[in-house]
Amino acid sequence: MLRLNSKTKPDPTGPVFIGMDVHKRKYSISFIHCGEFIRRVIIDGSEEAVLKLLKNYNRFELYSVYEAGFCGFHLHYYLESLGVHNTVVATNSLPVIQGDKVKRDSLKLASFLAKGLLKSINIPIKEVLNLRQML
Repeated sequence: MLRLNSKTKPDPTGPVFIGMDVHKRKYSISFIHCGEFIRRVIIDGSEEAVLKLLKNYNRFELYSVYEAGFCGFHLHYYLESLGVHNTVVATNSLPVIQGDKVKRDSLKLASFLAKGLLKSINIPIKEVLNLRQML
């Protein structure tokens, strides 16, 4: 299911980096493998849609990233349960490219993640979040 823009053969052992632009009803998702853009898809913002998409990449080590926002950490916990190494980043901590007028999107997030330019925010464990909700 891996689609490359060039005629190079994919490295079956190399990681796949996934950038996710998360909105209430839709997710825009971009994939990078071996330093090359693979594909961008828009899916429903549901666990079922994410699972269906990621099943195509189950033989690869997956790293994903999305910006912290309205959805909290539910998506993070779900991705981690699927074996995806997920990172949640603060919007104001993303690198700024001089002269670039395109807003942050899934491809930029995947590219920054692949280059090691992102730092995760502190993600509380589920038990701590549950306790906070009880107080």
